[in-house]
Amino acid sequence: MSNILDQKINFYLNQCLPKHSFAEVYNYAVLPPGKLFRPKLALASYNDSKGKTNANEEDLWKLCTALEIHHAYTLVHDDLPAMDDDDMRRGQASTHKKFGQWQAILAGDGLSIASFNLLSQIKHPKAQVLTRISAHALGPKGLIQGQALDLSQEMNLSFDNLLRTHELKTARLIQLALVGGAILADSDLKVKNLKSLWRLGYAVGVSFQLLDDLLELCDETLNQHEKDVNPWPKLTLECSKKTQDLLKLVDKMASKNIKNELSNYYKKTFDKANKNKATIQSHIRDDNQLEPVMSLLNTLSKTN
Repeated sequence: MSNILDQKINFYLNQCLPKHSFAEVYNYAVLPPGKLFRPKLALASYNDSKGKTNANEEDLWKLCTALEIHHAYTLVHDDLPAMDDDDMRRGQASTHKKFGQWQAILAGDGLSIASFNLLSQIKHPKAQVLTRISAHALGPKGLIQGQALDLSQEMNLSFDNLLRTHELKTARLIQLALVGGAILADSDLKVKNLKSLWRLGYAVGVSFQLLDDLLELCDETLNQHEKDVNPWPKLTLECSKKTQDLLKLVDKMASKNIKNELSNYYKKTFDKANKNKATIQSHIRDDNQLEPVMSLLNTLSKTN
């Protein structure tokens, strides 16, 4: 499935690009794709939600590509000096380090619009609903506001602000993946089912970011910025409890294919955290708060 997904993303991305040398910048920012976490969740949600009116297969690939290239746009902009200022991405130079800052800014802008171009091509009866949900999730009240809370440092003012930032910046795209896959699978899907998937996406997304913060502590030395923004050393109890609550919610709510897809991610997270447990514990205040999270990750990784 990953090979097909890679091919479809390559195909539909390049349908959106100009026949110009600048297309190289877009391709560099997206390809080869990363873990494809969000498109794979959309596929899993689709397979778990199949109803009487299944999607045209190409509609599904367009949704998957839109999710991946929109995610890539956020990474291109996050890496810029005015934002997170990262020189490396996926083991290679960040887009702005490879091509220049104005090139990266324009490539990010282009990818953002290209994602909605693909969504606009979907022929499904509920395509307009999907586009509206996408605009809500990714626009000024969604992902963009999460980036604003992050870069303004508002997310560091309280644990609630941190969770809200993670909800908007990380969970919204995951919520869209789960809801979008389900909408394409069954045009008669009830609103309560979509709300349930939205809630599941919140749990997956916020716990995803909290676990990502935890894995940053695998490094023996943290720079001052990392110490300032990582919540685990300062709020170990709160982070541990919230992560546990969210992982339990995921275990309770996720259906078969979604659970199987997530189990791969949880296994990789558990393995890395377990390998670096001593280093992580050296950064946090209460060693006892790590073990319950590790136990849940281990359980969820064995779902397959």
